[in-house]
Amino acid sequence: MCILVCRGIQTTSNELGESVETCLELFGQYWLLEAAPGSYADILDATSDQLIGFIANINSLHDRIISTFPKYVPPEFYIESLGNERYQVNYVSTRKGLCHFVIGLLKGLGIGFKRELVIESYEPVACESGEEWAFIIRVPE
Repeated sequence: MCILVCRGIQTTSNELGESVETCLELFGQYWLLEAAPGSYADILDATSDQLIGFIANINSLHDRIISTFPKYVPPEFYIESLGNERYQVNYVSTRKGLCHFVIGLLKGLGIGFKRELVIESYEPVACESGEEWAFIIRVPE
């Protein structure tokens, strides 16, 4: 599945003359706002009705999906409050190359929850396999 999606993103990038990163970000927003609600509405609704709570409960959401797709190896997300409306969100995955997809997911969450969500920075975190990224986000009241 991931190989097909990655090929589709590359083809889209070539056809539109946009960067792969931009296409991944747009696909992340599309996935969260359009595709996932069609198939996973009940699970999404049960995750949280608050933006930060939703991010904090993404691992639980993935656990529910695993019961349907036993071979699925989901990424993990961890969130920590930094104070002053800022949070660090860590994304850990066995797959590589999806950082900009996660940026799209985060932006899509802001849109979906009708909250401003600013990604102030993101950087890779050293890990033994797969990839990990640390995102600093700000969610003004």
